[in-house]
Amino acid sequence: MTEGTRFCKNCKRDVSTANFSLHEAHCLRFLTLCSECDEPVARKDMKDHQTEAHKQVRCNLCCRSMQQYQLEHHKTKECHKRAMKCKICELEMPFNKLQEHLNTCASRTERCWECNKYVMYKDQKKHKDICQNSGLSYYKDVNFQTRNAYTNAKFIDPTVIISGCKQPV
Repeated sequence: MTEGTRFCKNCKRDVSTANFSLHEAHCLRFLTLCSECDEPVARKDMKDHQTEAHKQVRCNLCCRSMQQYQLEHHKTKECHKRAMKCKICELEMPFNKLQEHLNTCASRTERCWECNKYVMYKDQKKHKDICQNSGLSYYKDVNFQTRNAYTNAKFIDPTVIISGCKQPV
């Protein structure tokens, strides 16, 4: 038999229906919702909660003032100076500089191993679909030149690839 649950407004949790009456009585007696952040707090700890969680602090990255309990969310999700990595080159920089960097980074060119043309990073997926030589190489799954390009270059010798077949040297 599946047992249902009910939502307790005092602690904001789902509680087994069978235990709900006892749980609710306990919550009403010992917990209260903070009037500022709407979080459940033990009645005996409310004064400390108000002092600590709601004290004014400054973000050490952007100097914006906020309440203590908001700081972690701000630093990870909202702060315009939070550290972010470029999805292309993995360089870390402040969030407010990332878009400008991405525009530049995506415009750099890399050589296509299939046709030897230089292609902008932002166009690589489209180029791979239309590259006329994409079916010829036995290295078809090798993507564009990357951090491993030097390693790949030592093993891929274009002179041994003729008509899609590896020829003996």
